[in-house]
Amino acid sequence: MVFDGTAAQYRTLESSTLIMESNYFSAVNVKFVNSAPRPDGERELAQAAAMKIAGEYASFYNCKFHRFQDTLCDDRGKHFFKDCYIEGTIDFIFGSGQSSIW
Repeated sequence: MVFDGTAAQYRTLESSTLIMESNYFSAVNVKFVNSAPRPDGERELAQAAAMKIAGEYASFYNCKFHRFQDTLCDDRGKHFFKDCYIEGTIDFIFGSGQSSIW
């Protein structure tokens, strides 16, 4: 699943490739990518999230999340990640959610 939105276009949280706000969401073997250009230090609001999760009890199994900055927004709720790969360098996991990563 690929999208190229940035914070300049949509704000950081709405730039996500997938925004999931429902309860009991589950994903297996899915790759979430935000393909917007990497921040270069000159463009403002270049961050772009691969995923925003805000529902209760979401679960992810063997999923991959790719982005440079602000990769995974664990906005709110309780979530479970097992055998997942989360790639990023700056604030790559952020938010107020309560997640378990195994």
